[in-house]
Amino acid sequence: MQEKLQVPTANFDLENEYDSYINAAFRSSKQGQAYLFIGTEYVVFDYSQAPSQAEVVKGPLPICNGFPFLKFTFFVDYELDAAFGSGENEAIFFFRDECAKINYSSNPSYDIKKITEMFPFLQYTLFESDIDAALESWKSNEAFLFKDDQCVCINYSSDNCGLVGTIRPIAEFFPILKDTFFDSGIQAGFMTNCYEVVLFKKDRWAWIKFGSPTRRFDTPLLHIGQMCPSLRNILPRQNSGLDIHGIHCGCVPNPPTGSRRRIYSDEEVEWLRVLCWLFFSP
Repeated sequence: MQEKLQVPTANFDLENEYDSYINAAFRSSKQGQAYLFIGTEYVVFDYSQAPSQAEVVKGPLPICNGFPFLKFTFFVDYELDAAFGSGENEAIFFFRDECAKINYSSNPSYDIKKITEMFPFLQYTLFESDIDAALESWKSNEAFLFKDDQCVCINYSSDNCGLVGTIRPIAEFFPILKDTFFDSGIQAGFMTNCYEVVLFKKDRWAWIKFGSPTRRFDTPLLHIGQMCPSLRNILPRQNSGLDIHGIHCGCVPNPPTGSRRRIYSDEEVEWLRVLCWLFFSP
């Protein structure tokens, strides 16, 4: 008689089901395209024509499909907090108190560290353990980090790394955002070209220019579906805490040594694989 499988007694830190919109984004090295991350999936977004003609040209797909070298890391098993492009075929991902510097070229690589190890100057700031959004700057080796209604500009080069100025409210950094939906927080964004960015927050978006504090929004503040009809059938996406597809494609939901995320026992991982088999097997 086959032994009945028993649910592990340890508590899982799975979150309740919730709807996800765009939680991270960065400009692709391919002209006129960007990666948008929605929960534990991503799409390739083509904005080369105009805001009203922007469209999804690939996806949604599991993150581990587009970035297979990140298998066996939690960056494909959980919803990213933020991301920004840091160079040709390079980007930095953030999840809780961890970050990963990745190279997604034909010779991919990654380096995972705690935020305060990769960016020591963020220690003892509100950005040391959690970042809401990130956005590459129009200046080389600089990026903006967002947390709640606060923002800071950083230089991440090896020679001049550090804070560029002080941590200030978003509306002080970018006066154009004052008294808008985004002055209290930003979920994701990417730069399309010098001074021009696309911002996301929940089901809203804006395509704006930061070149002049008096410049108004290039397009009205609209629902995402009005910006890109092909996103209308994708958003929102439903998540259920731990992503089962990650286990299905061989990813193990365990963070690297040193992370504050709880390590799953072998028994828990095996049970999650059984759940995956029950839900996804033909």
